[in-house]
Amino acid sequence: HRLPVRDFEAFGLKRLSDPRDLALGDSKSSIQRFQSLKKRPEPGLEFLIDWTERNVPRDRTECCFVTGDSGQFIFEDGRVTAMLDMELGYLGDPLADLGGFFSRDLTESMGDIPTAIARYESEIGHPVDRRVVLYHAIRFAMTTPLGTALVVADPPVAAEYVQYLAWYLVYLRNPLQLIAHLEGFEIERPDTDFGATESPYSTAHDALQDRFEAFETKDEFQAYEADGLRRLALYLRQGDRFGRDVWERDLDDVEVLLGFRPGSWQERDSALEDFVREAAGTKNREFMQYYVRRLIREEALLAPAMRDLVGVDMQTLPLD
Repeated sequence: HRLPVRDFEAFGLKRLSDPRDLALGDSKSSIQRFQSLKKRPEPGLEFLIDWTERNVPRDRTECCFVTGDSGQFIFEDGRVTAMLDMELGYLGDPLADLGGFFSRDLTESMGDIPTAIARYESEIGHPVDRRVVLYHAIRFAMTTPLGTALVVADPPVAAEYVQYLAWYLVYLRNPLQLIAHLEGFEIERPDTDFGATESPYSTAHDALQDRFEAFETKDEFQAYEADGLRRLALYLRQGDRFGRDVWERDLDDVEVLLGFRPGSWQERDSALEDFVREAAGTKNREFMQYYVRRLIREEALLAPAMRDLVGVDMQTLPLD
């Protein structure tokens, strides 16, 4: 962050100066790509996009080189020896890098983030605006579901569907919870003790899972492929066994929000996109109370197949 901006401009990087561009940073192109290619209604993402655009910090002017995907470094004996994934770097708000820590921490522990930010403040000699840091935590976390939503909606044959779905759900839920923290309210967590249904297909799902558990090979690629298929089959078994209860509980919640009971998930999500558009930022609490509960249920359904990211929550920052 102390490096001269002109050195990066000499290599062709463009200095961001407009408050909106500084705020959105590298998310701007991700949003444009998502909206041009989306294949189905995505009310949660449309809400996040709307929120980030409505809540752009207007008084930010500082611009420096930021890594974009922050927190990826190798160190030894107390010194950084290498930094990774620098292709996302750009000239933007330095607080974007601090916000990126919150996403990185979900998969690679960053320690106590408030302590790290306090150390950063001591190094630069002045306090940072914690609300702006959290804005960037929300904006950057949104980047993951912006990319994975397209795969979840229409997965290529080689995609690890369960892994993409896990990233999509977890990185959609967490920024919504950070918004609730910023706006000063708690989101009620739903009960995830689902009732099981014995369908005509349950035996086949169990048999398929047993086949995968018994599969053995010394070929590493075959083992990797088999594990991906096993996880997908396990998720399908979860849906067969508990999906009806999850769907009915979701309908109970969405009926309270929308005032009617949708007949399909497509009707539900289309109506929710309309709700986000028409509310124009005035019903954040009502929408997030519903949507976070929905995502928690979906994660609980997927959890036996997820392997990582089960029940993870982002750290927060005290705002006073």
